[in-house]
Parts: sequence; C-alpha cells; structure tokens
Amino acid sequence: MLDNIHFHLAQADARPAVIFDRVDDLDLRAFSAAPPSGDEPAVALRDVRRCFMQGLRAQPGTRTLCQLTGAQTARILATGSDLTDAANPFQFAPEVDKAALSQQANFPSTK
Repeated sequence: MLDNIHFHLAQADARPAVIFDRVDDLDLRAFSAAPPSGDEPAVALRDVRRCFMQGLRAQPGTRTLCQLTGAQTARILATGSDLTDAANPFQFAPEVDKAALSQQANFPSTK
C-alpha cells in the first residue's frame, strides 16, 4: 500500500510520477503529484489487476491523471478522488476495456 504520497518537483519533468507495471492488489491512497510537463500521465497503470485508488488529487495543469494500458488491466476502483483539475482524469489504451475502471464518489473534472 502507498498512502499519503505527494510528489513535488524542483524543475519540470515530462515523465509520469509513478508507473505500476504488472502489479496485482495495488492500494494507492491520498496521492498527488506535480503534473508532468509533457503529455504523459501523472500515474501510469500497465497490466494492473485489482487496484484500489482513494483520494487521488489532480493538481492544476494535469492533462491526464491516470493512464490505463495493457490487456491484463482489470478491476480498477477509483473512489473519493478530486479530479476537478484534470483535463482528462482517465485515459484508456485501445486494448483496455472501459469496464476495467469503476468510479465512485469522485469529484468530476471541470475542464
């Protein structure tokens, strides 16, 4: 479990703050990160199964908060997250079924 994680940058960086690749049973709670300076997401999930995300907060300037890739990505739950400052809260690669993500009680994007 990753809990209460906040990434701040001394200088702009185009890379995602975190990349989870081939992970089962991920808990990510109270997470925020400075938005990447490029088109990359703040959080990248690749072939992640059974993920519980709670309390994610998109920072101003966030283009994509979370990107889901990989055909094995499934059972992703996002709840109680502040998505208001994300232009695109969740981005799906073509191989990821949109049903892989369930959302509950999130504050929606206003962008």
